Order: sequence, then C-alpha cells, then structure tokens
Amino acid sequence: MINSRPSNHLPDPLRRARAFALLVGAAALTCGLAWSEGLSIALIPPLDRPDVAASVGAFARTFGLQVDELTPEQLVNPAVFSPKRYPAAIYTGLERYVYEVFQPGDGAEALLRYLGEGGTLIVSGVCWPFYRPFKWINGSLQRYDGTVPEFRGPKDAWLEKAMTQLNQSATGSLNRFLGLNISGEGTTQFESPDESIEFRVSEAGRKLFPSLPERFPFPHAGDLRFRPASGHNLGEGVEFTAVAEAIGASGRNYGAGICLVDHKGGTLAGGRVVYLWGTLVQGEIGQSLIIDSLRLAAQHARLGGEAVRAAVEEGRRAAGDLAALAETVRKLDLYPERSYFERTAALLARQVDFAVKAAELGNVSRSRELLASAQRDGEFLRKRLAAAGW
Repeated sequence: MINSRPSNHLPDPLRRARAFALLVGAAALTCGLAWSEGLSIALIPPLDRPDVAASVGAFARTFGLQVDELTPEQLVNPAVFSPKRYPAAIYTGLERYVYEVFQPGDGAEALLRYLGEGGTLIVSGVCWPFYRPFKWINGSLQRYDGTVPEFRGPKDAWLEKAMTQLNQSATGSLNRFLGLNISGEGTTQFESPDESIEFRVSEAGRKLFPSLPERFPFPHAGDLRFRPASGHNLGEGVEFTAVAEAIGASGRNYGAGICLVDHKGGTLAGGRVVYLWGTLVQGEIGQSLIIDSLRLAAQHARLGGEAVRAAVEEGRRAAGDLAALAETVRKLDLYPERSYFERTAALLARQVDFAVKAAELGNVSRSRELLASAQRDGEFLRKRLAAAGW
C-alpha cells in the first residue's frame, strides 16, 4: 500500500508516480482530460446503462481518447456516425435499439452502413442485444409497433425453438443482420445457471484479449440471463472467433460469452463486431474487456501506422527494463528502504503499462509523455540505488 504520509514528503519519483495514479483516478470521476489524439469512440443510443457508459467514457478518456454520446439524430446522420469519424462504436442498450428516427428502418440501416464502411461495433448490452425495435418520437424512445424485417437462414429453426421456450419471438432481432447469432445453433441460453460454470478463454482468444485470465468464474450477481453467441449460420463471408466460452461442471459448453466477428465478404465486408455479454462488462474484468476491445478497434482501423508500432515497442522495452530493475529491488535485504523502492518500481511499471495501452489505442503523444516521465523517474531510482551501494 502507498504510504499515507503527505505526498510532499515523498521522494520525487514516488511523488510523481503517485500524482499519475491520482490523475488516472480523477479522470474516472471528472472525465476531464483534454487529449483528443487516437481512437474516437461513439456511444450509440439507447444508453440504457448510463453507469456502464460513464465507466467506458471515463476509462477511455484516461488514455486521451475522444468519447461522444450520440443522439438518435446523430446516429442516422452519415456525416456524424461513420468509421472515419468514430472507428469504434459501443452499444450498451438493454435489449432495445433505435429502429426509426425519421423514417422506418433508418436506425438499423445506420448500423449496417457503419459496419459496411469498415467500423468496429462493440456490443456490450445486457441480456439480448438489438432485440426490441424502438422509434424516436418527440424526444423519447417508444416501442415500434410496425413490421420489422426478420433474418431467416436455413438453420434459424434452432433460434426460433430457443425463443419459443422463453415465450419470446425473434421478431425485430437486429443482431442477425449484424453478423451475430445470439442463442443460435450449438448454444444454450438460460435465465440463471443450474450448475457451476466458468469461462474458458481459447488460445485465439488469449491473443485477442491478452488482459483476460485463462479461466474466470461465471458472475454470481447482476443480470444472470446468459445469451451466448453461436458460430453457426452467420451469413456470407463472416469469420467467427470464440474468445471465452461458458463451460459447466458437467462439461457442457453453453456457448461464447465473448466473441469476435469479422466480415470478410458480403455487404458488410470490412466491418467488425466484438460481442461482450453485458454482465461481464459490469464485473471485475469489465475494464480489461473494454480496453482490449478498443485496442482491437484501433488495430482494425490501422490508427497511427508505423508511429504506433514504434511507440508500442518502445513501451515494451521500457517495461522490460523496469522488470529488471524490480528484480534488483526484490533482492535488497534492507528495510524500510526496500519497501520504498518496491512501491516506486510498481507504480512506474503501471505507468509504463498505461503508456503501452495509450499507444495501442493510437494516442502516441500521450504514450510518449507517460513513458518519458516513467523513464526519468526510473533513472532517478537507479541513481538512488547506486548511491546506496546497491
């Protein structure tokens, strides 16, 4: 734990490192950082979980990213909602989606156009995403009561049967058009688990979401209605990667709670969809899921090119240098000096990790700023060690 004495009594590197940690914490409260370089993110309506939306916004702004909450009117405006302006879009709705703003279907078409132009849609809504169509009337969303086009593929009988078991229908479910097959063939949805379940991350999933542990437990609280994604019957040119699947104690595979869908062909060629079962986003691994998803969006948009790659490599080299320094510190046999050095090295390692993440998200300037500060303080720490004869 960081020493509780006043920060102006701390040695320079630790004081600056602590100031950085406090800055990050303050960003989560004020959303006040002004950097705009790097990935720009659209939070699309409806924002049925403002707490999740606020958390996403604060966390992204920590890395100097632009985050905007779009209105329904902005959603259907191609000059506003486009991958060129917002390489990443995040859906946090509770089953609802905007189907009509000015005319029937323009909300749905806006999402399809966004994917078809190469955007990354991060789907993190609770329960069944894009299930219930709504229309925007007089400044509020109301249930759409008209006829909505339905996706019908050769294997959708599985989905219809699954919906019937819950006294629901697939009418209005837009996710099928987006390349997602929620509760489709090969999956088992439920309202709450009847056995012990854990999520297991695939080998491919560990490369896509490096922040995730290999295994993590199914949530014990929150909305437990599990709606897994299926890799079957996804349409032309759709590439599906299961990232984390729910596996019961019985060995039963319930389906993917996290997946990546890349459109390699068809009308949405170039689009990418990241599916995160929304309850996971609200849990302990929520921040890891969001940052890894945003990194995938930045990679897909090829933000920064060589400058980003160089900044990432520079940060990783610095992380290696700090790891070697931390190992030296761990060998010290004097106390309390070792405690101070350990705290300082740990905070600097965190700052370098943030620098790498900022670079991966396209904000090279912010990354270099964080890295330069960490390197200065690391050099100061080395001099302190040398002066002490260690």
